[in-house]
Amino acid sequence: MTDREKTGGSVDITSKDDNVNRSFVLTNDEQYILKRALKKVDLRVFPIMYCLYLAGAMDRGNVGAALINGMRTGLNLTSVQEGSINSLFFITYVAMEPFANVLLKKLRPSIWFPFIGIGWSVTCMCMAAAKNATHAIIIRLILGAFEAGFTPGLITYMGYWYTREELGPRMSVMFSALPAADRENKNRDKNPKDVSHLSTEEQRDLHDFHPDFRYIL
Repeated sequence: MTDREKTGGSVDITSKDDNVNRSFVLTNDEQYILKRALKKVDLRVFPIMYCLYLAGAMDRGNVGAALINGMRTGLNLTSVQEGSINSLFFITYVAMEPFANVLLKKLRPSIWFPFIGIGWSVTCMCMAAAKNATHAIIIRLILGAFEAGFTPGLITYMGYWYTREELGPRMSVMFSALPAADRENKNRDKNPKDVSHLSTEEQRDLHDFHPDFRYIL
């Protein structure tokens, strides 16, 4: 009876006569190539993803600065409407997040990230056309839908380039964009634009044609 028959169709590969090399050790040349490749990814891929993540974090939290710098009076917002503009963003954000990685795999990163990046940029610019609270809420809902796909997709995409050990430190650096964006938004909350040096007519013209909040969003 053969070994295969004794083991029910399977072959024991753990015998003493097994010559398979189970260790995987890189040569010096391979280690050098790997380090160079990793450095290229750190210099070419990581900074772009960090900047996109920082921009998205600022977009999510910059409404407070916009309210102080003219949005509240420019759109005649009530306190309830202000709360809606802030909170309803997260409805579409949470609703669309589960589909992010599905779309990432179907469309490929080279299509998915530019799509959502351009989408939320155009949506932010559309805030300049908002005439009332309804417009602002709709725009924030659309913005939430676009931004929902970035963070889950980012984590998945970074896993394509880095091993588990390499990914941890880099994601720590990536998530440092959150406090950086929060600090920038708070600085703008505390330091609204000073137009006191302008005449009354100039201030009125500035508000009519160039509301400050539109440059913050």
